[in-house]
Amino acid sequence: MRDTNSSNTRRNVLKLGAAAVGASGLIVGSATASYRDAQRFNAHVEQALEIELREDTNAMVDFMRDKGYAAASKNSTLGFNEGGEPSIEKVGDVEGSGIDGSMAGFYNTSLGHYSMSFGVDYFFSVLYDASCYMGVSNSYGTDPNDGAMLHWNTDQDVYWDPVDDSSVSSFVYTSGEAEFDDGTYKPSGAIGFELDDATVHRNWIDDVVDNCNGGGTFEEYVTIGRCGVQLIPAGSHDPSDREVRARLTHAWESSTSNTSVSVSYPGSIGVSISPSSEVEQQETQTESDGDTFLSISQDEVFSCC
Repeated sequence: MRDTNSSNTRRNVLKLGAAAVGASGLIVGSATASYRDAQRFNAHVEQALEIELREDTNAMVDFMRDKGYAAASKNSTLGFNEGGEPSIEKVGDVEGSGIDGSMAGFYNTSLGHYSMSFGVDYFFSVLYDASCYMGVSNSYGTDPNDGAMLHWNTDQDVYWDPVDDSSVSSFVYTSGEAEFDDGTYKPSGAIGFELDDATVHRNWIDDVVDNCNGGGTFEEYVTIGRCGVQLIPAGSHDPSDREVRARLTHAWESSTSNTSVSVSYPGSIGVSISPSSEVEQQETQTESDGDTFLSISQDEVFSCC
């Protein structure tokens, strides 16, 4: 993803314990060696997430490759369908679309573990006059929190299992201003996340004010956070069919401060902010024909490099 915000440092990152090591049934060697390998992998994933917040997604992927893991990412612009190409007319007069989404995957060959995740950058733009008084702000960062979801199986088939299903926090992780919601977890293969884009925007505005220096237009893409799961392959599916998919819903106005993320899965798959009757929101799309999800496959990760 693109430029990142150095002040966005709060994180809820990967914290997997010994239980995650033995859950896959794919571990070779002694239990002690496997435990150490899992600890090392988790520590490297945590460092990679921190690198993305400081730099960008490419730097995150390069770090994991340098550590000896297969690692890949793919980006897509996310927008709203308003009778044509995705646009952002519902939230601001910003040219083009203002959300970049990326899927990333890391593969630990010795453990057989995959770390699959979804991250977003939002476009922030603000105009300050010569006295550094704020004028027009065209940005995505506004209350209430946005909602994201990851899902990895279908109604018909099980493609993935969690590395450890003893608790949600055993295989789910986030970075930046993203947090997972235990209550949205669907054992059949999905979980929801909240993205606090308003806090990231406020931090960014504070940084701009500190460096205003005579005013002007300030704009960049800023990382909101990343949502991830650690999984192992299930069944005998083709690696190109074994995907993890992500969806994002942007909310820009609410008549209540008490909101939460809701996940619909399986069947009619989607993510929304509740109570929906009091929140202005729309699920983003990757294509003008209505596709709403990003995805990354097992094959794209382990054959990437």
